[in-house]
Amino acid sequence: MLSTGKKLGKKSSSKNLIIPIASDHGGFLFKEEVKKLLSQKGYAAADLGTYTAESCDYPKCGIKLIKGILDKKFS
Repeated sequence: MLSTGKKLGKKSSSKNLIIPIASDHGGFLFKEEVKKLLSQKGYAAADLGTYTAESCDYPKCGIKLIKGILDKKFS
């Protein structure tokens, strides 16, 4: 788990916090549960893959996640 040392919390501005998530096929079902939990807590999840429980090339999902973070596509 990565940590920035900052506590995640709801922003006071009208812009919603968007949390990027990705997993391999082994973590697909868990990722789906995390998306539901985030939604219940008022956060949006940017799902960057994988989108099924079938075997996948996980590095492609990880690269999309890291590029999105570095390009500041998520708040």
